[in-house]
Amino acid sequence: MVKYAVLLGYGLFDRSNIIYKGYVDSFASFVNKNNIEVVILSGGHTNPKRPLESEASTISKYLENKLRHKANVLLEERALSTDQNIKFTKPLLKLANSHVTVFCDNIRPPKVMWYILHYWFGLSKGEIENYFLDYSLKFYAKHFTTEQIGKELDKGLAYKNVLVRPYRMRTDIDGAVSGQIASILEINSLYDKRLYSKLIKAVKIKFGIENK
Repeated sequence: MVKYAVLLGYGLFDRSNIIYKGYVDSFASFVNKNNIEVVILSGGHTNPKRPLESEASTISKYLENKLRHKANVLLEERALSTDQNIKFTKPLLKLANSHVTVFCDNIRPPKVMWYILHYWFGLSKGEIENYFLDYSLKFYAKHFTTEQIGKELDKGLAYKNVLVRPYRMRTDIDGAVSGQIASILEINSLYDKRLYSKLIKAVKIKFGIENK
């Protein structure tokens, strides 16, 4: 069984960003501890001031001295959004006879898992909704509190041989609210091409890759 670890980028890596550094260090520790065979770093060219560098390549350079064993490091350098992180990593994976752990920040696990179920496993919208309904009811019925569901989410979301593992990068309420609103729009854009185009355009404008 091949063990994969996938890291989603959050801008060009900068070790002076303590939160970002902690996220990547946590990933490196996981890779070393679990003898991960294939590492996939996902993140495209999102800084027009440094057009030759991708999020994935800057993370890879930092990890060169962090990984204690020879893992096969693959770079996905096209993604501009979470949707694209998952969509564009699919060709780099062989899901059969493997175990995949996907790292992301603590706001995104439900969205990341939705994309995984959609792109990697080909589940329909209704099937994905049932997955989340069953998950929520399991913990709500057990603990009678929605807060407990949040605690369970901190442990990660699993489906078959894939685990989405969150890292606590965000703790402010404003970031959490904006992240959840973005998640609703991005998931809906899977089923609405016009909305998807608008969101990708907005992302490009935000990064400065495209003008308004």
